[in-house]
Amino acid sequence: MDKVKKRNFSVNFYKEAQTRSEHDYMLLSISAKSISVRDYALLPLADPDAQEGLQELMKTMLNYGKAAQLQFDYNTSNLAMKEDDDFVSQMESAMAAVSPDSAYDIVMDPEDPNDKTIYRGLQLNLEGETSVYVNFNREVTSATVDGKNAAITEKNGIYTVKIANIPSGYLSRMYTVVVNIGGTEYTYRVCALSYCNNVLRAQGAPEALKNVCRAIYLYSAAADSYFKTNQAGRRNGR
Repeated sequence: MDKVKKRNFSVNFYKEAQTRSEHDYMLLSISAKSISVRDYALLPLADPDAQEGLQELMKTMLNYGKAAQLQFDYNTSNLAMKEDDDFVSQMESAMAAVSPDSAYDIVMDPEDPNDKTIYRGLQLNLEGETSVYVNFNREVTSATVDGKNAAITEKNGIYTVKIANIPSGYLSRMYTVVVNIGGTEYTYRVCALSYCNNVLRAQGAPEALKNVCRAIYLYSAAADSYFKTNQAGRRNGR
């Protein structure tokens, strides 16, 4: 079972600077002034000296925001990416070219029969933070994510392990989830793009949801490139 959960879309790339406005949209506080996420993103887009990769990151962020707004029918009269933005055609072409990369498929434990008796599916949460929920049909008595103890929740007989607070530069990062079920440990490797792969391959998935996943792919690639480039630059004294 693969679901996406989101009520109000918020961009969490600059999460530390966010405040909620009285109009229920996300603001960024900059030098005692508040501007919208879109207006903030347009600043580096208009700056020819912006850090390498930052403009592409901002384009994909606004494209992601638009896709999420359309999927969740939220504030659609004020989309993050406007029809007259000069990068719309670039984003549309990039979206059309996205296809699931098997490198990000969930890696199942070899002892899991893969018939939904143990592993049930993934959920993606975009509400305030990006999280992946790994769901199981049998009782999980303990769990770890990358070796650290993880909380387990249960609802209607479904047990869930949460990979919480995934940064934008880690959407393609594979996390190792180990669960104890009936005294046996099962190991899975999964990332946010694992969920996207499931959706993009599902024939019955709504096109709006597929567009969210295509946008996440583009945003993830741009974030990977931006952070790797600028981390290397800092190491080299640029």
